[in-house]
Amino acid sequence: MGKKSRTKREAALSGSPEAAPGVSPAAENKLVIPKEINGRFLGRIVLFSGVPFALALGVQLIGATLIRAGYPLPSAVVLLVNLLFLGISVLGITYAILSASWHPQVPGSLLGIKEFKENGGRLLAALQNEGEKRRVEKKS
Repeated sequence: MGKKSRTKREAALSGSPEAAPGVSPAAENKLVIPKEINGRFLGRIVLFSGVPFALALGVQLIGATLIRAGYPLPSAVVLLVNLLFLGISVLGITYAILSASWHPQVPGSLLGIKEFKENGGRLLAALQNEGEKRRVEKKS
């Protein structure tokens, strides 16, 4: 999606006609994630999602090699361990985003437990607020 489709989408969401071509850069950057935070997201995704994904691939390769070599390793065990690592990888994406510091000047901690609690609270509050708005709209 380019700038034009983004501008149209934002205009549609705000209920106003398409934004003028001379939109200030400050207005466009309101929805952009700062580079510092984006870098934190990517680094954490590699750590919390990429590592378990690589382990899942490794388990698959090692399991197949052991089974072909004649070791009595049930295929179901390889499958279950593989699925476990893939599940951890999927959850790792969410944890990576929520455990990163969302403040550009604050780097955050290594595991991000404090940031996870803070950002998770923000997310839950936003979801509850949105749910309340929808309930009020439904009643009226």
